[in-house]
Amino acid sequence: MIGTRTSWLVLAFAIFHVTVAGCAEQTAATIGKGFEKRFEEGTASMQATLDKVGEGFSKSASERLDRLNEMQDALSDKYEQHHKPLKLVFFAEDAKVAVRPKEAEVVADGAPVKAAAVEIKSELLSEQTLEHRGLGLIWKLTLDGSGIRYTDLDEGRLYVVTKKGSLFCINANTGLMQWAYDMGRRPDGAPGFGSEYVVVSAGDVIRVIDKATGAEKWRFETDIQPSSRPFVDSKGFAFGCWSGEVCGFQFGDRFPRWRLRTSKGVFSAPMVYGGFAFAVTDKGTFIRYNNTVKLRLGDVDLGGRPVGDLVGTKDLVFAGSENFEMVAFKVVDGQKAWSHSSGGRFARGPWLSVGNEVVYYSSHEDGLYALTAVTGAARWRLADGLSPVAVSGKNMFILRTDGAVCKLNAGTGKVIWTESAKPFVGAISHVRSDTMYLLSQDGQIFAVKSKN
Repeated sequence: MIGTRTSWLVLAFAIFHVTVAGCAEQTAATIGKGFEKRFEEGTASMQATLDKVGEGFSKSASERLDRLNEMQDALSDKYEQHHKPLKLVFFAEDAKVAVRPKEAEVVADGAPVKAAAVEIKSELLSEQTLEHRGLGLIWKLTLDGSGIRYTDLDEGRLYVVTKKGSLFCINANTGLMQWAYDMGRRPDGAPGFGSEYVVVSAGDVIRVIDKATGAEKWRFETDIQPSSRPFVDSKGFAFGCWSGEVCGFQFGDRFPRWRLRTSKGVFSAPMVYGGFAFAVTDKGTFIRYNNTVKLRLGDVDLGGRPVGDLVGTKDLVFAGSENFEMVAFKVVDGQKAWSHSSGGRFARGPWLSVGNEVVYYSSHEDGLYALTAVTGAARWRLADGLSPVAVSGKNMFILRTDGAVCKLNAGTGKVIWTESAKPFVGAISHVRSDTMYLLSQDGQIFAVKSKN
């Protein structure tokens, strides 16, 4: 009897244990599912909160980046509008590139076929006017039809950069093409010329070109961000930079040999002479720098933002400023030698005569000035003069602000005659030749020379 009870007790206990264990397991499973569900819900809620915060930060960062890019673009536009290196050609600023005729797209033997020329009818070029004024049309030339961006004269060669990005070298006396070099894009500024090479930057790629043949000698990418026309001599070249530096290279080098660091951008071409570099910043600070020992030797206040490139002689460096002044600095110590005040804002120049005796510049409201280079004394002023375009013996030819050409006595500034030059968009500004080079909108060049 007792054994039977014991067996039933054992069986009951076992059943109770199994039942309790099963309930506990079920309860634990239920509790676990509850915790898991709450954990998942908490994780999802936390993730949603983090996503919102992330989106907020991302949106805020994106908006700030957009605003920063807009400010940077606006600043770049402002500098491009107001601080471009001075162009030596007067034409409608960055006019839309003309559509070239279909036949001009053909390339034969690697050389571009000339674009069809538009007939130019100018009062100055009429046969009667040429004869009456003692002038002669020496030659005319059509380039790629895109218009002209920069031009300059150097040692009997005429260099032209078109808006398409081609650099042409032309015999200034005959109009014959010497060579053409395709940069493939818009240059950062006007080329610079030395005794052997032409130097130009396009898309932060510096190109060094042989003047005699047009062959590319060196090409390399740079991070200096050129902002000025380069100064070039027999040893190397130097650029002003957006970063506020002047960087000097020797031919064959990929990296600057010396760097003149300033606090503002340098948009006027620097000058290097006798182991010294001269530069003027956008703030109007004139700097003299020993590029051999890399020592800044002193600063002088120009009085306003610079206008035009630095030019000079072995004794003086000339600079124009928005402070209505032309200033001459001494090469020996960098101090002011003299200054000349005009009645208007500095417009163009300076230009030096062949013998460096006379320096010329023009102001917007006051016209063209001729000054004695050594003293700064005014020789004469042409009230509506824009720039000199030729010198023939004792006479000069001047481009006026209204687009007319006038002949005057180079010694006294007295006007001899005036003729309309329309429809030309400008002329090459210089005082180094007896020939006028007139420019049309589509890139044609007309060489006109005095017979007297």
